[in-house]
Amino acid sequence: MDGEDFAGKNLPPRKKKPVSKKKLKREKLKQGVPVPGE
Repeated sequence: MDGEDFAGKNLPPRKKKPVSKKKLKREKLKQGVPVPGE
């Protein structure tokens, strides 16, 4: 988990965007909230 976050921080903002989206998706799935575009 920490490794993924670390990689996202090292990558440029353009590459970090998908990572953040993935993280948000995971967080929403954790809470049981349906993610649009799933």
